[in-house]
Amino acid sequence: MEEKHWPSIIQGGMGAGVSHWRLAKAVAQYGGMGVVSGTATGLIFARRLQLGDLGGHIRRAFDRFPVREVADRVYERYFIPGGKMPERPFKAVPMFSIPPKKELLELAVVSNFSQVWLAKEGHGGMVAVNFLNDLEPPHLPSLYGAMLAGVDTVIVGAGIPDQFPGMIESFLEKGTASFRLKVRGRDSGYELAFDSKDVMGDRRLPSERPDFLAIITLPLAGIAVCGRTPPYRRVDGFIVERHIAGGHNAPPRGKEKKFNEFGEPEYGEKDIPNYDGVRKLGKPFWIAGGATLKEANELGAVGIQVGSIFAVCEESGFAESIKRQILGAASRGILAVRTSATASPTGYPFNMSQLEGVISEEKESPNSGLALYRERKRVCDIGELRHLYGKEDGGVGFRCPAERVSNFEGKGGKPEETEGAMCLCNGLLAAIGLAQTRVRGVRDRTSEAEPAIVTFGKKIPELVRRGNSYTAKEAMDYLRDQS
Repeated sequence: MEEKHWPSIIQGGMGAGVSHWRLAKAVAQYGGMGVVSGTATGLIFARRLQLGDLGGHIRRAFDRFPVREVADRVYERYFIPGGKMPERPFKAVPMFSIPPKKELLELAVVSNFSQVWLAKEGHGGMVAVNFLNDLEPPHLPSLYGAMLAGVDTVIVGAGIPDQFPGMIESFLEKGTASFRLKVRGRDSGYELAFDSKDVMGDRRLPSERPDFLAIITLPLAGIAVCGRTPPYRRVDGFIVERHIAGGHNAPPRGKEKKFNEFGEPEYGEKDIPNYDGVRKLGKPFWIAGGATLKEANELGAVGIQVGSIFAVCEESGFAESIKRQILGAASRGILAVRTSATASPTGYPFNMSQLEGVISEEKESPNSGLALYRERKRVCDIGELRHLYGKEDGGVGFRCPAERVSNFEGKGGKPEETEGAMCLCNGLLAAIGLAQTRVRGVRDRTSEAEPAIVTFGKKIPELVRRGNSYTAKEAMDYLRDQS
């Protein structure tokens, strides 16, 4: 069998909609692996339809969906000709329930199909989709939709993604798959199943299997994903992530938790990846978190996964105002990125940019990130980061540490879990220009938009420090020059 040619640069699967189809397409066209984020894809497409589907790109992708009536139903449900009025809120998208509503399954399948199809349109480069393992309820229809569009690679991090290889095989063989959801307070999980017939009728997936890459920090995690005993799960490679990478990261190892002067969890020698152990896994791997191609190659890696340098390029999904702020702060040497131990409802450490007018953990002052966090009314109206918990009556329910404290406690949650927890769902969508509008004045109908939350890596590339706008191609050239 001919040895597979892997690209040396994999673009990071950032945030909710930062790594969108335009960016993935550009990176793939220039010889890298372009990556679309699989986080909140249905919600993002629903909101972009309500903004009028600028450029008609969503309609073009929907027209290629194999079951036209399903795509038309989703389009008509959310599309607003000319776009909604700025002061009007976005129409709500149903949260995942047990079992999920058919409306939500259709949206997840069609939107994930469409963003992969758009990213792959018109070229032969490699396109991947990135999922966060611990955002569990949408995985089945989202993965199916991406595979339906012929995604080349599936990348999964934020946990041990040991169920994904089996899901991929099951969809290819039978058109059905299941995922075992974790249930807080119980040893056993909840088995959620998805049958493609519920959305696609008798249509089946193409027979070609996408590659699967797991994001890990330790060799033991790689062993856990592959399985310790035969039959081993098919894993095609690993991305070894260092804790300075943007977004979610693994918590520090060791029982004793230490924090620095900024309240950040302290990482030590135990948290340095064991590259010898990774090499022994016998799979190709990439290094994420500030490594150069030269450094990665010396450690035996195929290459690097890079997020932050692409996050502020012209094709990225960040709002233009956010890009300008990051580039401006970086050029002045004042771009601070802090690791929050509490911000993410997932419980994983989360790297946050400390910018003016966005939610963060800056020292409190008027209009500071911390002040914005405390002023914001705790609302959970998206629910992507909710987790399942076991009820006393034997059933299951959803709760989120970032929701209203009284609601969380009423569902059996511990109050200390809510301290510092931020609504990443609303904050990350605001960062890509899809902020929900809240009515502030009942009588005068004044409104305000949800504030943004911005994640970034801790190692600021020199290209970003220059403070000038640049394209994905220029970012690729810069990364290759570092080797």
